[in-house]
Amino acid sequence: MPRLSQPREPAVPSTPAQVERYRRILRVVRELTMAKGEDAVQMQDVAQEAGVALNTLYRYFPSKSHLYAAVLASELEQLRDHAPARKGTKAARDPESAVLAVIESATEALLSRPLLASAMLHSVNAPAVGGSNDASRVDDAMRAAVLDAAGIEQPTEGDQRMVYVILLGWSAALAAVLNGRLEREEANAQMELLVTQLLQVRSTLADRAS
Repeated sequence: MPRLSQPREPAVPSTPAQVERYRRILRVVRELTMAKGEDAVQMQDVAQEAGVALNTLYRYFPSKSHLYAAVLASELEQLRDHAPARKGTKAARDPESAVLAVIESATEALLSRPLLASAMLHSVNAPAVGGSNDASRVDDAMRAAVLDAAGIEQPTEGDQRMVYVILLGWSAALAAVLNGRLEREEANAQMELLVTQLLQVRSTLADRAS
């Protein structure tokens, strides 16, 4: 029998009952973390509050880091799915403002619950989570949201690289705000500078190529 701590890819819920159980686990860990902080939350507590066996919890989440990465993925996918449509709006003609709006919305959602945000950001960068499906979901959700906001329907390799740089900057800014090293207003200013300059460079290169 494999050890519970052995690195492996988490199971993916497939039946309606499994999906409901999975969502209940995520809801419980959100509530416990916002109330007590990451260090006070134990896997046994999560299993008990969610009404699932500990082995079931570990089947979906091999570690607490996997659990928080899944919560972050779920949060960002909801933000992406509820982002306003850009077609026919002023934002459609102003990619910088649209991208910054997406980032600001995600920032507000995360920083409104700092204990949970710290746990999620710390866990998604953990070595055990780096190559997992949930880490990919986190990246894919924000990448898709930024590309859509920027109006980039067929991203080139350079576009993908640009978005990755934006998301790296955003992650670093969030961590600095949560650690008290950076004021929220300064983080916003830095992201505005980064996004504006990168998108303006992209626009200039596109004009030269046309």
